[in-house]
Amino acid sequence: MRLIKILYLCTTSVALTQQDDPQVSPREELYVCYGKIPVEQISGYKLVVVEAAHYSGTEVKALKQQNEKVIAYISLTEVNRHAPFFNEMTPYLLGKNPNWNSYYLDIASSGVRHAIISLALTYKAKEFDGLLLDTLDNAGPWGPLNHLEEALHSLVRELAEQWSSPYLIQNGGLFQKTLPTEGILLESVVSSYDFKTKIYTIRPAAEQEKLLNSLEKIEKDVFLLEYADTQLKRSEISETLKKRKIPYSIANIELQGVPVFKENPKQ
Repeated sequence: MRLIKILYLCTTSVALTQQDDPQVSPREELYVCYGKIPVEQISGYKLVVVEAAHYSGTEVKALKQQNEKVIAYISLTEVNRHAPFFNEMTPYLLGKNPNWNSYYLDIASSGVRHAIISLALTYKAKEFDGLLLDTLDNAGPWGPLNHLEEALHSLVRELAEQWSSPYLIQNGGLFQKTLPTEGILLESVVSSYDFKTKIYTIRPAAEQEKLLNSLEKIEKDVFLLEYADTQLKRSEISETLKKRKIPYSIANIELQGVPVFKENPKQ
């Protein structure tokens, strides 16, 4: 997942909320959205992930009263032009990610680390429970920043120390087994999305089973974020995941508002 800085005001007239939708059973326990959604529409979730800039400290307090944990999104290895500290980061850019129109960061640089930690601490001041740490895979063995893997570990450790025991969820980064995080969010375990063709699909059953079984070995809280564009795909994903005791959410790839699922195509 990457943050797309588009303010998208949504209401229940655009699509049914999870609370009102009878097609999802059991009710989804994970909520992830980076657009501005009214606080009263986000209630009863095990974990809520939002873009901190859209919510005041008072709104964060309300979200925490209505949900078990509320954390803020933060990207550790990429920055886009809409970030408040983008201009400061231009000397530390290491190339562009064409999928998200964002730029890779030299996280070994003290300037980058200071900017990221300072931003995280503004989220702490709003009393978020913690953070969703995104773009970790860039520093993985096959990522464009694979030479910065140790710098990433160091950055996360420093962030945890500065915040003092935040609830940290890593987005992906399965290779990062020693990160000081309490949980892991995995995307597209049952579903799949092609960024070039912009087509949503469902993984073959055998592939789904293999991936889901592998999650049982993870000794952290596990959350799944799946993607769909039709009611049929959404139902297929839900049918698979309701057999597993893993909190999940099914959304559109943009993650900018209440998801809209098209009616099933006629045969």
